[in-house]
Amino acid sequence: MTRRPFRFSANVPTTLTPVAAWKDTLAKMEDAGFAAVAIADHFTGGYSLEPMVALTAAAMCSRTLRVQTAVLGNDYRHPVLVHRMAATLDVLSEGRFELGLGAGWMSSDYDAAGLDYDTPGRRIDRLAETIAIVKGLFGDEPFSFVGKSYHVHDLDGVPKPVQRPHPPLLIGGGGKRVLRLAGREADIVGINANLAAGRSAPHRSSTSRRSASRRKCVGRGRAPSARAAPSPPSSWRWRNGSFTSLRRLAKHPKSSRRSVASSASTRRGSSPRPVWS
Repeated sequence: MTRRPFRFSANVPTTLTPVAAWKDTLAKMEDAGFAAVAIADHFTGGYSLEPMVALTAAAMCSRTLRVQTAVLGNDYRHPVLVHRMAATLDVLSEGRFELGLGAGWMSSDYDAAGLDYDTPGRRIDRLAETIAIVKGLFGDEPFSFVGKSYHVHDLDGVPKPVQRPHPPLLIGGGGKRVLRLAGREADIVGINANLAAGRSAPHRSSTSRRSASRRKCVGRGRAPSARAAPSPPSSWRWRNGSFTSLRRLAKHPKSSRRSVASSASTRRGSSPRPVWS
């Protein structure tokens, strides 16, 4: 399996004014060694920037930073428009764009915009069709597609991207079905909590989902992209080879030395993995 280096990304600054300070923050991120800046896609919840416009500006005022949508809500744009924006940004950034797509999950976005909030299965079906269309339009020949939700007829996808066959595709999600889709189609897999309820839930371990997605990639001869592990919650601390909660440290300072990893069997000779929930 191809070894890939860890990369670290940061969120695009959300305060646009003054613009000079926004640009200066991006420059500091680049100088600090961040590989990419990313932006989410929501109408509500305090989000204020349109992702593709903000990323275009970020690409124009940086030299090496890659720019990534993390992720575009599939129901907010037609896939033909998604392709056109992605291809244009890949050209303008000289090949530094990464396209992140998701099925859409935040119910308040749908309510505010007057969009139908369908079942997760239907939203994932549409996401799968979008992926097929976007990849097809990145090809060299005119593309046609007939699906349940989208039809495309003999359309030549222009401009042609700098990165071939297409910019790296990130698919984000937390349920088994969307992670299987990511294992089949994505270059990068973004693993989140299961957001089927339409709102953020307390973080829980995604080790099993990560393993399932990795097995799907390997089974199809694909190498999953290496990404930095998420940071543990602030209420946990690293101690004696694993993470343990501050609450447990306070109640059982001696027994906590065995920590959480002692209950999670680690094979002899292998280093313990961080575990938190």
